[in-house]
Amino acid sequence: MNGRGDGIRNWLIQRISAIYIALFTIYIGYFFLSTELINYQTWYGWVSQTINKILISLFFFTLLMHAWVGIRDVVMDYVHNITIRFILLTAIIGLLAAMAIWLILIVQGVR
Repeated sequence: MNGRGDGIRNWLIQRISAIYIALFTIYIGYFFLSTELINYQTWYGWVSQTINKILISLFFFTLLMHAWVGIRDVVMDYVHNITIRFILLTAIIGLLAAMAIWLILIVQGVR
């Protein structure tokens, strides 16, 4: 990391992802409030629409990015031992990457 622009980039990632997360929450809330009967078939039909697959994938991607920036900043601020910091950050990014792969498999599994 060169340090130039990292703070602004992280700030922007946090703000943009928070805005999308809020908007998606409103969107899914509208779905729940506007649908009379919510059962497995209704939910599956909604999720299987291509636009909703994209929006759900984008939601979880932004959620993972939001989490990464927040957790990374906390670890960078409070873990001063370089080795432990490296191990923690590597484990966290591995966990987040595994979650991203799992998400892709789940969303693509919906037909």
